[in-house]
Amino acid sequence: MYISQKYTSMKKHLSFLFFVFLLLTFEYTSAQNVGIGTNTPEASAQLDVTSTSRGLLPPRMTYAQRNAIVSPAAGLIIYCTDCAYGEMQYYNGTNWINMAVGLGSVPFIAPTVTTASVSSITNTTAICGGTVTADGGATVTTRGVVWSTSPSPTIALNTKTTDGTGTGSYTSNITGLTPNTTYYVRAYATNIAGTSYGIEQNFTTTTSGGTTNLSSVTICNQTWTTQNLSVSRYRNGDVIPQVTDATQWQNLTTGAWCWYNNDSATYAATYGRLYNWYAVNDPRGLAPIGWHVPTDAEWNKLVKCIDPAADTTLSGSQSATAGGAMKEAGTSHWLSPNTGATNSSGFAGLPGGYRNYDGTFDDVGDYGVWWSSTEYGTAFAWSRFLNYYYADVARNYGYDKTYGFSVRLVRD
Repeated sequence: MYISQKYTSMKKHLSFLFFVFLLLTFEYTSAQNVGIGTNTPEASAQLDVTSTSRGLLPPRMTYAQRNAIVSPAAGLIIYCTDCAYGEMQYYNGTNWINMAVGLGSVPFIAPTVTTASVSSITNTTAICGGTVTADGGATVTTRGVVWSTSPSPTIALNTKTTDGTGTGSYTSNITGLTPNTTYYVRAYATNIAGTSYGIEQNFTTTTSGGTTNLSSVTICNQTWTTQNLSVSRYRNGDVIPQVTDATQWQNLTTGAWCWYNNDSATYAATYGRLYNWYAVNDPRGLAPIGWHVPTDAEWNKLVKCIDPAADTTLSGSQSATAGGAMKEAGTSHWLSPNTGATNSSGFAGLPGGYRNYDGTFDDVGDYGVWWSSTEYGTAFAWSRFLNYYYADVARNYGYDKTYGFSVRLVRD
């Protein structure tokens, strides 16, 4: 019993002495700099960690966990695991700073997106889209286009599409538009860091009743439509009469249109409408806002651009090669051999034929014929011809204003 009590008493004394030793050691090291992996820490360092095989590992946490730190002290260091691709950060008393680049740190950056060209424009619809080229380090959760009648539309508007997630290209169908109205559209992409936008595009719907695709190509510094016009109203919304009767057609002195052979099922989608020159010249405007029917001089400029050797002072053939560069290649629409056709200009001329002064129809598949807005005397107007058998382009004035020709447009 005595021995047991004595042993217990010794344990108590030893425990007390060990406590005093720890306290003295703590007080000593608290007053000195501390070395880990070295017995001689740098005098200027409170803590000197030395190693040739291991690193210093700071606290690792997510962006949300970092933001949950209450009143972080200036100089606090952490490693943010989901900021961009992971980064060392310190708190400067106001913001968390990326130690690698010295910038204010966010978990990700907004995506990078480009806006596609607008196409297939009708009186109430259009097609656009975009390409997300970089996701900013986080998944793109929403992408699409947003539009407005005012510049710089944002996703705060209801007039937007949602077209999938992630990177890559996408197509957007724009609907619910007002006829004869200019719109501004841009692509957008959103991730956790925010929303970014592509460069803004603008376009104008066609007048009510018109169903034309104002896709276009720039040739030198002119922008031409790449399909024939197909509107049934003037720019102000007034109806352009459709005239099917041959006798009525040949007696017209006002604007009118028709389908080739009066057959919309066969010819409308490919060749558009045929117009007499009175429709071209009507002061209410045949072309939608932002476009116009080309003058004779503008046709000459196009031909000269394609073939610098062209003689644009001539009537008849102006160039032996420019026509081939202007014709749609192949024989899906043009008759064989469609000589010289390459469409290297992008004009994509089609053989829509024409309606004669007497109301009859000729040469679909053989000829494409387009009006200019320039008169030749009081009864005639300048036009341009392409033919399936030749690679030239011809300038003509000898067709009176009652003929029904196709129409292309040039941007104002």
